[in-house]
Amino acid sequence: MLTTSLSSFSPAAPAQLLSVPTSSSHHVEEAERLTFEYVGHGDDSGHEWRCAVLLAALAWVHHQSSRMGSDDMAPVRRDLKRHLARSCREGVDVEALVDTLASLCVATPQGHVSCDPSPVHVQLARDVLTTLETRVDAQALLNELIGSLPGERDEHDSGVDELYRSALCAWVAIGPLEWGGKEERATARDRIFNMADGKLNLHGLGLGHLPELPVGLASLDISYNDLTEVPVFSEGLATLDATGNKVTELRALPASLTTLNVSDNLLNKLPTLPAGLAVLDVSGNELVELPSLPASLTILDAHANELTELPALPASLKRLHVGNNRLTRLPAVHEGLIWLCVQRNQLPRLPTSVLSMSHDGQVFIEGNPFLSAHLQRLDATMSAPRYSGPQIHFSMAPADMGIAAVRPLVEAIRDWCGNDGQVQADQWHAHSEEAHAAEFSRFLDRLRESVNYNPDFKVAIASWLSKLARDGELRQLVFQVVQGASESCEDRVALAYNNLTKLSHAHAVARGEYDARLEEIIDRGHGAFRLDALEKIARRKAQVLPLVDEIEVYLAYQVQLRDRLKLPTDIANMRFFHVAGVTPQDLRGAEQEVRAREPLEFPQYFLVEWAPWRQVLARLDSEGTERARQKLHDMLPVYDQEVAAQLASLDLRDDPDGRAQVGVGVMKAQQLDVYKALTREFLRKRNEEALMDRIMGTVNR
Repeated sequence: MLTTSLSSFSPAAPAQLLSVPTSSSHHVEEAERLTFEYVGHGDDSGHEWRCAVLLAALAWVHHQSSRMGSDDMAPVRRDLKRHLARSCREGVDVEALVDTLASLCVATPQGHVSCDPSPVHVQLARDVLTTLETRVDAQALLNELIGSLPGERDEHDSGVDELYRSALCAWVAIGPLEWGGKEERATARDRIFNMADGKLNLHGLGLGHLPELPVGLASLDISYNDLTEVPVFSEGLATLDATGNKVTELRALPASLTTLNVSDNLLNKLPTLPAGLAVLDVSGNELVELPSLPASLTILDAHANELTELPALPASLKRLHVGNNRLTRLPAVHEGLIWLCVQRNQLPRLPTSVLSMSHDGQVFIEGNPFLSAHLQRLDATMSAPRYSGPQIHFSMAPADMGIAAVRPLVEAIRDWCGNDGQVQADQWHAHSEEAHAAEFSRFLDRLRESVNYNPDFKVAIASWLSKLARDGELRQLVFQVVQGASESCEDRVALAYNNLTKLSHAHAVARGEYDARLEEIIDRGHGAFRLDALEKIARRKAQVLPLVDEIEVYLAYQVQLRDRLKLPTDIANMRFFHVAGVTPQDLRGAEQEVRAREPLEFPQYFLVEWAPWRQVLARLDSEGTERARQKLHDMLPVYDQEVAAQLASLDLRDDPDGRAQVGVGVMKAQQLDVYKALTREFLRKRNEEALMDRIMGTVNR
């Protein structure tokens, strides 16, 4: 609780409190009460952001009153009310909070910006930080926020804009590590500052909470973070990707939304879907039912859930994936449907409407308990001379014959490890009851059935398993990634193993296994760059092949270009390349594109974007890394000047899109310069400076 009383302020002090009545200690207590009422408790939704909002408000009110004096506080109160009201909890008296904060401002001569907030504001900030259980120093934070505010307001900005930017800076500073690293939060803040065309990408930053999102958002990617909740999104948002988080509930969705991807979360229900939604991916959740589907929906992916039935399907639907559920019946499908997957459900039969799909349609029904008579009728229908329906993929064998029982993990390990099988099995025995161990056992057995199974591949897997047995952190990551990897075709299993190999290499670099072999770290970086570049190429190709499983496209590029690009993968073959739709011309073009991009883009990728190298530097040269971060911070004024100069040279001073694009380019250049210097000095100290040429591409490899 706030213990500082106003009696501690000396009458001789140069700064006095504005508008403080006789019962000043009562006003301080009221400020404290309203502050705690506003921010709420740590387990309240939005608590972290409200703390950032209030900290920004404390700094901004002091800044404004110091700059303008007490003559005209009406604009300050107006902007402050708008700022606080946007994140306010129901029932909190915002006007009372605004009046109280404004009444506790420090009076200084008009036009003089004080760098010292009042002790009352510092104590209020300290109380806010206490609710977060963080060790951030309250006075230092307020001074930093005050110092970051502009001396003169940009004519295009409002006080609310200033407050929002200041709140983002506070949000970067206050979060504990488990809510996302400070550097990753700073990256999120910078991406918000430089958002262009309403598109914001916060993918893979490890964020546990989101800040308040900017207005004008049209496309948002928050995939692969650690979010347990997402906010209510404003109208205008058209695309949302929240894949790979831990979200348990979605609140009301904006009517403007057309594409929604919330796969691989923990959802057990969905809200009402927007009428204009066209693409919906909710795969890999815990859904037991779906809401009514909008008439505009063209793609629905709900595989790997707990669904027992589906709602009526709209006539607009083109692709439907509901494999790995508990469906006992299908609703009628429309003739416009061109791709249907219902593998591994509990369906005894298909609706006859499936046969009305077009001749180009594809239907996958393996792993269902169909009666033999029903399968025979399907086979006879498809064999008829004038059959014009879809291609239906199934086996005449009973469903349970195609799904092998999951073996104990130690048995799967033993089969991979040859003469050392029993030793390895003994090491793995303690891990056989860990979460997802059974799925990993299935994954290993599926690998043994693949076209890649040969002596060399067996040795590689055995070596990998030995590392997993010793490294609990890597083992848990692998167990998570293999979830769902064994649920369909063999090529999905192969692609999953390639991804696990990439993950294992990055983990080994990050934890220090290559610290004495820096040249090999650069090799690993080149391999990761080429795989990432191929993934982008494959993604483009898959978008123009709507009837081809994208898994086949991704794997085709990796397998066919493995030797030519020296990719760090063990998968040399694939089962279904003939249906991947990737031509020799596509492969030549991909190889040429990767080779052309590598000398131009690898330095930025390796030095700035590839996390394992940044972790090596942070571990082996912590002082240099901290100096680099401080230098980037100190370069912010230079950043603003450079952006302004480039905009002026391009005659784009009033173009917000141009400002965003130029800003990103300037920021990347600054980061590259700083981390290039840091890496060069790091290598020089180890007599390895020649490796810098490898990184920058100035020597032949």
